[in-house]
Amino acid sequence: YVEGRAVRQTDAFAAAVEFARNEGIVPAPEASHAIAAAADYARGLTEPEVIVIGLSGHGQLDLPAYDAYLSGRLTQPIPEKAGPRRTVRPILERWRMPLERTPGGNSPA
Repeated sequence: YVEGRAVRQTDAFAAAVEFARNEGIVPAPEASHAIAAAADYARGLTEPEVIVIGLSGHGQLDLPAYDAYLSGRLTQPIPEKAGPRRTVRPILERWRMPLERTPGGNSPA
């Protein structure tokens, strides 16, 4: 099954650095969130279990963000009461895309 989880930027980069040191691959920040969530989930297991994550891309183009994390300049806590309706709405409204589904599809005709 699939479960969505929110992960702080700093936790995602911490997991990515640990992953890179163990696996020799610098993951893209987007995949780093999945790595952090999977590691957190694995810490709570009492029996062995297979965990599958999607690792796409690489972090070579994101090295400045890794530098910001490693030098302590990257801080981005999750906003209180964050959710797609609160955080995505301004972006969608700017692009004139409704958040709610319209009858017969996901976007207006």
